[in-house]
This record gives sequence, structure tokens and C-alpha cells, in this order.
Amino acid sequence: MLCFSDCINLKNVQLPNQLTRLKDGMFRNCSNLEEIALPDSLEIVEQTMFWNCTNLATIKIPEGITNLPLFFFKECISLKKVILPDSLISIEEKAFDNCLILEEITLPSNLKEIGEYAFRNCKSITNIILPNSMNTIGSYAFANCDNLEEVIFPEYISQINAFAFSNCQSLKSVVLPENINYIGQKAFENCSVLKIFSLNIAQPSQWDLEWNQFVSTYWYREVKPLEEGNFWHFDESNSLPIIW
Repeated sequence: MLCFSDCINLKNVQLPNQLTRLKDGMFRNCSNLEEIALPDSLEIVEQTMFWNCTNLATIKIPEGITNLPLFFFKECISLKKVILPDSLISIEEKAFDNCLILEEITLPSNLKEIGEYAFRNCKSITNIILPNSMNTIGSYAFANCDNLEEVIFPEYISQINAFAFSNCQSLKSVVLPENINYIGQKAFENCSVLKIFSLNIAQPSQWDLEWNQFVSTYWYREVKPLEEGNFWHFDESNSLPIIW
């Protein structure tokens, strides 16, 4: 169902309060759409909804929505601010791909999964705080986020897939919790100024052998080690990593 797709003169939309579902691609290629108010009654949104709505600048997703499907805001190159609901559990493949000036986004507290390429080429995001509920970050999820400087990982994140943060050339340091089951190939490739501080004492065997290729990586030691190597500990405030 593509009832408003390719309506290039559509600028403003007010949807009725009784609406519970928006079908696949309903506003796709509405290149002059600037403003839309989604009703609180909304329960389900389908894929490619606002793909290539190149003038859409801000939007609020109502509470009750649990899934942001694939290609949802892809190529929304004017999108600057998105308000996501606390009910959101997953952000699917390429949902925000190539949203070049997206700056303001807070990931909700119940979010569990970020899909492949979800925020690729979001070149204006500077920091990401992953909620405690987060389990999985998909391949290339934050690739090419040129201005991303800070990522805070939750204690129990399980999986970071291949190339997830590749080419994030402003990313300075990350602390990886010891509970990560798997990190994929070149997850931090070409992060040229990055230092990785792992709370593990050595690389877990289940991580890909090239997970940190060409990135400085340090392993946790609470007490200064006798052996030589790349080791670190927390400062007195237990907040900043210090290299031994």
C-alpha cells in the first residue's frame, strides 16, 4: 500500500487519532514533506515509510510502537531530530541510513537491537549512549559516522557485529564490558584515533581474530602488572581509564 508515495507536493500531514497502522511505504518519496504528526493511537508502522522524504526535519514516534522497520527514514537527508518512544525494542536494517544531519536522538531504555546499517552515514551524530537493555549491534550499524566521538556500552551487551563502528574517525575511546560474547570482524576498522579499553584481562577466544585490526587495545588490570603489555585501570574516581 503506497497511498501517498511520490506525492512530491505534499508538505504537511495531520493523521486521524483513530489510526492504528501505517502501511508499507505510505509516504515514500514525498520529497517536500516537511511536517507530519503521528497519532497516539498508532500501534504498527511498516517498512520504507518515509524513505527519501528529503525535507522532513523533525518527527516524534508515539508510545506503543515497538519496532522501527527497515528503510524507515532512509535518505531523509534533512532529518535533524527524532523522538523515539520508550516502548521501542528494535531498530531494523537501514532505518536511519544516510540521515546526514541527524543530531538529536536518544535511544530508549527498552531498546534491545540495532540492525545492520541502521545509522550508517549519520555524519552529525556526536555521541551514543546504548541503554542497559541493549543486546545486539548489527553489522555496519554506525559505520561512517564521521563525527561520532563517544559511545557508552551497557554492562550486558552481548554482540557487536562486523564493521559496526568502521570509519568512525572521530571516536576517541571506548570501554568494552567483559560480558560481550562476540565481536565481529573489523568492528572498529579505520577508527584512526581510537583507544579501546576492555574490561577483559585478555581477548576472549570467541571474538573474531580481526575484531580490532590496527586499533590500540588495552586489557584491564586492577593492580599494576609485572609483565609488559597494553594494560589499563580506572582512575581514583572509577570513571576514567588510565594506561599502566
